[in-house]
Amino acid sequence: GRRRQEYKDRLKDPKFSENLVKKAQQWNTLFPQALLMSSHSNVPQALALTEKLLLVNPDPLVLWNKRRRLLLASLEHEFNISEELSLTASCLQRNPKAYGAWFHRKWIVSNYTSDLQKELDLTALFLKQDERNFHCWNYRSFCVGLLLGGSKDGSWPSIRLDNGDIVMGAQVVVTPTTTTTSTTTIVSEEECTKILSAEWDFCSQKIQDNFSNYSALHHRSKLVLLLRDVTLSNE
Repeated sequence: GRRRQEYKDRLKDPKFSENLVKKAQQWNTLFPQALLMSSHSNVPQALALTEKLLLVNPDPLVLWNKRRRLLLASLEHEFNISEELSLTASCLQRNPKAYGAWFHRKWIVSNYTSDLQKELDLTALFLKQDERNFHCWNYRSFCVGLLLGGSKDGSWPSIRLDNGDIVMGAQVVVTPTTTTTSTTTIVSEEECTKILSAEWDFCSQKIQDNFSNYSALHHRSKLVLLLRDVTLSNE
């Protein structure tokens, strides 16, 4: 996992610790205010407050849930998708293992945008920092599922029609009430093979770099099943 010794060493600095205490006090003062805000509140102000809090501490799931409710409430005015992607990226820079930030990005990508190659590039950057970050690998699997033409919930499709095996299950819940603008694309077998081969090479390199990269090995085990299906379907 990611080493935290550098952060622990910084805590020994009195000035750093003092600033950290002040920031924590401010955060604890604003947090209850954010929880009290609803879709009937001043939505831009509420979104600004949740953003401020999440950039300091991206872990509280309740803040991400609150933010999604506010965003859905503001749909009639539309919200800036790129700003949400930028927010999650900044939060993940602060804590690359923040469950809520990764899930929020899944929600944005599956419902409102389909530039999936950029998402894979982002995971590659984070996996350079920590090649065993299973949160990042999980998100990469989610994006691969969308690239392969799977459901918006992130599940991977079976290539062969007679294969009932579940290669990768759903990662998010897509409800009929969710307003979406992204669409599931139909991927040819040739394109599917290209995607799977690229992922195979990516995983192989990560495993060569660190053989105890269990997340990469798990991802590779799922690729094997689909590559088998592609090979059999072409025979």
